[in-house]
Amino acid sequence: MNWLRRRGIAFKLSLLVLSGVTLVIAGILTLNYNVTRRLMVEKIEENAFNLAQATANRINSLLKAAEKIPAGIALTITELEPDDTELKTLLKARLEQNSELFGIATAFAPKVNLETNEFETNKHKLNLYSRYYVRAYNKIKESPIEYDYRSHDWYQIPKVLDQAVWSEPYYGVSGRTVMTSYSYPFYRENADHKEFSGIVCIDLSLNWLRNVVSSLKTGETGYAFLITRNGTFVTHPDLDLVMNETIFSIAEAHNNPRIREIGRSMIAGEKGFTAFTSLTNCKKYWMAYTPLPANGWSLGVLFPQNELMADIHALTKVMLGLGIGGFFLIMLTILLISRKITQPLSALAKSANQIASGDLETTIPRPKTPESNDEVDRLALSFSEMQHSLKEYIKNLTETTAAKERIESELNIASEIQMGILPKIFPPPFPTRPEFDLYATMRPAREVG
Repeated sequence: MNWLRRRGIAFKLSLLVLSGVTLVIAGILTLNYNVTRRLMVEKIEENAFNLAQATANRINSLLKAAEKIPAGIALTITELEPDDTELKTLLKARLEQNSELFGIATAFAPKVNLETNEFETNKHKLNLYSRYYVRAYNKIKESPIEYDYRSHDWYQIPKVLDQAVWSEPYYGVSGRTVMTSYSYPFYRENADHKEFSGIVCIDLSLNWLRNVVSSLKTGETGYAFLITRNGTFVTHPDLDLVMNETIFSIAEAHNNPRIREIGRSMIAGEKGFTAFTSLTNCKKYWMAYTPLPANGWSLGVLFPQNELMADIHALTKVMLGLGIGGFFLIMLTILLISRKITQPLSALAKSANQIASGDLETTIPRPKTPESNDEVDRLALSFSEMQHSLKEYIKNLTETTAAKERIESELNIASEIQMGILPKIFPPPFPTRPEFDLYATMRPAREVG
């Protein structure tokens, strides 16, 4: 701190004021950034939820519309009991009318012989009756089901659960198309109970779903993905993940428990907005996720943080530039003001040094205007009065000293005259007596009346 003590008032004043200004500017910039960032994140969260929910509603409405197709067919079968020709016509017509469908099937439960309690057989084969139509190369053709479908999930699960269900996604017969099936059970009403009669199943290609999800644009690098009830990726920009990985296997591979927690929340059917690190490029995103009520899948929409915060970063840079410019402008103003204040003080200090060295005739700076009454001018007047007083004091001291020296000179002369009258040699009073002697002295008084 010694270097600071050696500095002048202008430097100390400038340093003190600029330090305060710097703290104020830094506080304003920090507060502006935090408030703007919070408002920006809140706005992003609101828009993210709106976009994710709108997309989920769009997908859900398409799935709900697809669910009505097998429900209508099942109602027609139970109410009208069409024969084989009518059933084929019905299935083919529904497939022609709904271009999003890949295939449509009806599988009936085998009839039981009540006398033997065994399935009726025909030429030693189970009496299984089904019809399946598929779309191939923009044409609709029948594709017989040549296996015992009773043990397959699309037939067994809705039968056991006694409700319609969406299947987990799977690759179709071609091995290239990802599909999902919706199985709707139908029943025959008896007198005292309803009897399971079969399943109406539609096959839905997920290419349209991939197009819907991939059409979401959230900046240059934002994207969306869809996972199933067990976390399997149905759509994702990285096609290697689709149908090959789950969000949990990715979390294990990256040793990232945060992704695992988000995956659990998504498959639980929850909604959320959270920070998220991309699984592919390790960039930081904000992610909004929402469930699809129709089939229990979950949609995640990612918003790149660096792109969305680019505006606030640009604004912060502008504010920082303005702050730096304001800092230098204030610094220049302070230097001019402090120079104007300290210049008279410097001149006054110079005059005081000359007075201290004995030059009482030096000129003391005077106020520029007679009516000026600031501290510097009052100090200058005080120094002027002190200079006048010193000159009077030295004059009086000189006169007093001269008078005192004159008196002392006269006293010295009188003392010498007086001492000259007195004898200075004293003969022995009793020359014959060496035992004693006599001596006399006189000291003139300092002052004589």
